[in-house]
Amino acid sequence: MPGTYERKDCRLCRSKNLERVIDLAPTPPGNQFLTRDELQSEDELYDLFVMHCQDCTHLQLGMVIDPEILFQRDYKYVSGTSPVFVQHFKEYCDWSIDRFNIPKGGLIVDIGSNDGTGLKCYKDKGYDVLGIDPATEIAAEATNQGIPTWDEFFGVKIAEKIRKDFGKADFITSHNACAHIDDLESVMKGVEHLLKDDGVFVFEVGYAMEVYRNAYFDTIYHEHVDFHTVKPLVMFFERLNMVVIDVIQVNVQGGSIRVAVKKRNSKSLSEVSENVRDCVDLEMKTGFDDPQTFRDFSERIRQVGEELRNTLRTLRVSGKSIAAYGAPTKSTTLLTHFGIGKEEIDYIVDDNPKKQGLFSPVKHIPIVSKEKLVENPPDYLLILAWNFADSIMEKNAKFSENGGRFILPMPEVRIV
Repeated sequence: MPGTYERKDCRLCRSKNLERVIDLAPTPPGNQFLTRDELQSEDELYDLFVMHCQDCTHLQLGMVIDPEILFQRDYKYVSGTSPVFVQHFKEYCDWSIDRFNIPKGGLIVDIGSNDGTGLKCYKDKGYDVLGIDPATEIAAEATNQGIPTWDEFFGVKIAEKIRKDFGKADFITSHNACAHIDDLESVMKGVEHLLKDDGVFVFEVGYAMEVYRNAYFDTIYHEHVDFHTVKPLVMFFERLNMVVIDVIQVNVQGGSIRVAVKKRNSKSLSEVSENVRDCVDLEMKTGFDDPQTFRDFSERIRQVGEELRNTLRTLRVSGKSIAAYGAPTKSTTLLTHFGIGKEEIDYIVDDNPKKQGLFSPVKHIPIVSKEKLVENPPDYLLILAWNFADSIMEKNAKFSENGGRFILPMPEVRIV
């Protein structure tokens, strides 16, 4: 299909020794929500499957879609609509300044900065900030809100331009973007070029170990070309003359890792934390070097889907109404792969105004504002944004007080 290609080598170690381990239903780009006028058009479906590197154990998508298609001008996701993320960014900012003693007034660059929510925390503390994000409209909005943002894909050329215009960066960060980048090597070479010799690069990314533990298979979608673990990342950065100095597991986005990296020639290069070795040992003990581990994971996915479909259809037959909460990108994978549509779900509530009034890909379920819960409350709410389940249930306490119940889809179906 135009705009796609099948990746034949490992993105991290360049090995061609790849094995196909997980197959999911073809989907459109997960964030490609539809207007009413677009409902008559046929969805463009792209193959969705995961490959395992036999040499470094990395997991990656086999089919890659042109990022211009995925991160287009009307990209819908924004960080600032989630109170959980806003608080996370504030805590992350304080942690990073304290942990790495970032000099006051230093330059901080965020790769994949989205609406600038993360950088605002640093700007409020007196730092110079610059965001890089390819979503044109969101980048423009961030700039208008006082967070200068370039609507570009980060790489060596952009790093050279930033260095020329602003000098080297004291701190470079990235939140949930390093799983989205096909040419990750070029991006990291750009990081190495832009970073001061004693600077630090820290990125947060979903941890494939948590995906495996909790059957969070819906985090497999076309925007996520990589499913990161620590062992292949250590090998990858070594190849680029950089060192992973620490890995911290954080409870965000269903379970992520915060990876700290320095240049090999850094004068302040500290001893590598035991956390790095502990993560590698855990991955090997769990069997991440064996492709059969992920074939077995596919069977777990099938079982979760069967249980969820049976639960929803049993409730429907008994006359209960069901809506969903949250239209994250991963909801496209879950709904499409499990074959769940308007027969089971009446509507989807989402707090992001950019998504309200649109329809989900493939199944065309209407996306509405929270007011719908007051006007037409269902008996049950299926939480598709399960990584924010606690926050969603807390702010919708009145729904449960009035007899409503929540359905959590994974790691096993649970009614709360």
